[in-house]
Amino acid sequence: MKNQMRWLRKDTATRELNGSTAPKPLIGTYVLFQVTVKCCEQLITITMYTIKRMAEFDEWLASLRDGVTRIRLTRRLEKVQRGLLGDVAPVGEGVSEMREFFGPGWRMYYVERDGMLIVMLGGGDKSTQSDDIARAIALSRTITE
Repeated sequence: MKNQMRWLRKDTATRELNGSTAPKPLIGTYVLFQVTVKCCEQLITITMYTIKRMAEFDEWLASLRDGVTRIRLTRRLEKVQRGLLGDVAPVGEGVSEMREFFGPGWRMYYVERDGMLIVMLGGGDKSTQSDDIARAIALSRTITE
């Protein structure tokens, strides 16, 4: 089995990974890279995402009173950065929602850019879903490339 790692982003701080120098992510910044694994004569490429959190998303996440919920939603974002999007659904105009089925039915809204950057727009629960979607779509229109 042959593994190759290609790092697509440079930071000033580095760490060792598989004998190569790799960028060390800053707090709140996720590093995008691709892993190519050759196994059984098949080539598998796993794309990881860079996540950018808008201020509105951070405000919403910080406003949650339950610390366990904040941790679970943050863990979901960590899975996304590794390329595991989980249960997602489009809601319109390029905006999609990450659905979590615990508590009141948490939703996190995002747009994907260039197949590798995810911009987190906001969140909410099932009871405020239509208002949250409208806010996320409006916010997505203000994003410049």
